[in-house]
Amino acid sequence: MGGQSALEYLMTYGWALFIIAIVAIALWRLGVFAPMTKQEVLNDFTNLTIQRFKLINGDIFQIEIVNTWTGSVINITSLTIDTPFADPRKNDSVNLVLEEGKAGSITVNMSGTSCDVGKMYTINVTIEYYRRLPNGSWSATKIRDKAKVNVLCESI
Repeated sequence: MGGQSALEYLMTYGWALFIIAIVAIALWRLGVFAPMTKQEVLNDFTNLTIQRFKLINGDIFQIEIVNTWTGSVINITSLTIDTPFADPRKNDSVNLVLEEGKAGSITVNMSGTSCDVGKMYTINVTIEYYRRLPNGSWSATKIRDKAKVNVLCESI
């Protein structure tokens, strides 16, 4: 009799336990249970590459960008960051001209905000820039591009 009740229990609840196990394994493999542990670029810009980035006390965000757009010169005019601990901040006084393969740094001052030192944050970065046309003039259309990074809040 004990074997029959064990078999009935397994037939009744076994499928549910099996499905729960499959879902848990799938979520684990997708990284749902893994905390962010390293700085990394999650989504890079279309024609540019993020070289380095840094978040200092939540007051300053620094980023180094490389122009990887083949045969193009660009002029970055603004950079906006959107963080989980502050309203979006914009540096619209940027005038960074980058030839193909060249890098440049941009800083966004975020005074009045703070982040937890040692904690990882996901930050959305938006840049606006113009492309130099073959005739030497700048394009009339401003290009807007977005990226996303995981960044560690560091102290000075």
